[in-house]
This record gives sequence, C-alpha cells and structure tokens, in this order.
Amino acid sequence: MFRVVDGVLRPIPEFLPTIRNALDLSIAKWEFILNYLETTGILLYDGGNGTCGLCCAYDYCHYCPIEQAGHKGCINTPYVDYLYAETLEEHIAAAKAEIEFLKGLRK
Repeated sequence: MFRVVDGVLRPIPEFLPTIRNALDLSIAKWEFILNYLETTGILLYDGGNGTCGLCCAYDYCHYCPIEQAGHKGCINTPYVDYLYAETLEEHIAAAKAEIEFLKGLRK
C-alpha cells in the first residue's frame, strides 16, 4: 500500500482510498510507519495529508471521522505528537498511539 521514496512515505496508486476503506488505509499507513521505524531505526516523514486515507477520501476534514470525533485538522491527536517528536522513541510511541486512536474510531 505504501513505499518509501527518498526518505518520504508515498502511497502506491492502486491503493488510493475510497470512503469505505479510508480508515483501514490510514491504520495501515501507521502500521507501515511503525514497522519501518522499528526495523530500520530511521526517522520517516509520514507524507502528510497526501498519504492519509481519511484526508484523501474526506476532502481534507469535511465529514472525516477524526473531525466528527472533535479533532478538526487532527488537532490534539497522536499525529501532532508524531510531527513534533524528536527522537526515534518518541516517533515510535506516537505511531503506536496513532494506530490505537484510529482503531478507536471504528464503530
């Protein structure tokens, strides 16, 4: 679903999201990132909203499950912790927290 190109996460085009699979794709993105961090020990830029299944499927927040949970623009979510993390350990902890957060959005 994803690959790393020049140190940046990129989606594989045939896996671009639909509303139906957007949350699953977002969870898969963070599982990929977590695995990458843990196996390589190299920090990884997550690719931002261009690699987020929810952002792509929900027109950048409009009716997104994260927005519906009260976090417009992913404010106060583990994603922001990932953005500001400085160490590998902080990145890993934030990626794990983001996975759990996203799984918690499933109804």
